[in-house]
Amino acid sequence: MLNRQQIFEKIKKLLALSHSSNSSEAAIALSRAQKLMKEHSITLEDINLNSITELELDAPSALRAKHLIGLLGSIISSAFGLDYFFHTVNGKINSIIFIGAKDRVEAAGYAFTLLSRQICVIKKEFAKQERIRLSALTRQKIALFSEQRILEYAQSFKMPPAAVFAYIKKTVKQQENKEVCKNTEAYVYGYLKVLKEKVQDYALSFSEQKLIAEYKAQNYPNLTDMRQRSKKFTQEMLQSYTRGNKDAQTFNIFQGVKGKTTARLRFDD
Repeated sequence: MLNRQQIFEKIKKLLALSHSSNSSEAAIALSRAQKLMKEHSITLEDINLNSITELELDAPSALRAKHLIGLLGSIISSAFGLDYFFHTVNGKINSIIFIGAKDRVEAAGYAFTLLSRQICVIKKEFAKQERIRLSALTRQKIALFSEQRILEYAQSFKMPPAAVFAYIKKTVKQQENKEVCKNTEAYVYGYLKVLKEKVQDYALSFSEQKLIAEYKAQNYPNLTDMRQRSKKFTQEMLQSYTRGNKDAQTFNIFQGVKGKTTARLRFDD
């Protein structure tokens, strides 16, 4: 016995055959399709909606900041003519859901996974370079605290000099870690901004836009907009953002991760 999805697929095939140049074959196919639709209480609208599907993918842990995963989702949805939204847990993004035509949703899932991996590699490499640069500055900051100054702090706070020095090192290191994270996020944000500008939007028909909207309304009636706070950039964050802009100009989606060839997204030159 056929399940409901198999019935949908059979009806779709029959409706496709109903456009055959062979009038007799077309009439038989249409008659069978109408019979199945009547037997299973399936409307033409149901058939159209059934062509829309969804795919849920885990959001990469390194890219879960709203402004980063939002841009990544926008790049993929624009390239493949899809809609998307996020599934959150306790206010944090857990996964992304793409909605649209089945073949493009599947392709988008592959492209999202691929691009996420590439961006994570790029992010890791920049963070490594930034860590090296800021570590040198951290050592310079720590060196500014003379022995005399440390002794003065020790007397003021009634702490052993060694404890004061350890606290200073810990505090300065924490500042370094925060700056590495902020600058790295700014770099990736700048990188993704350029990719978003370069990607060619898929020409989605009005009828398909309507079907996607109906699918969302039917299956996710309580969706709410994701609010994003405006980002305030420090001078160093702005420099990192600008560098991300520049580096993205030579990005090659065709190259894949670490030089391996992959499927293509359409980008403007």
